[in-house]
Amino acid sequence: MGSFTGLNPIWIFIALLIGLQIAGFIGVVVAVPIAGTLKGTIDALRSFNSPPIVVTEMIHKPSSIED
Repeated sequence: MGSFTGLNPIWIFIALLIGLQIAGFIGVVVAVPIAGTLKGTIDALRSFNSPPIVVTEMIHKPSSIED
């Protein structure tokens, strides 16, 4: 399930325990999707705040041969 959600297995286990404590069986069912959503949101916010990538080399097109 870790490769599907992108979460480390220990975080899946922690999410399941927290879901069980908060909402019982229903909490266990929805804990992993909620944890995956939180991880995706945090990753998106981190990449949004990262500095932009600057390209310093130009790509030249081959010049066309005029007759």
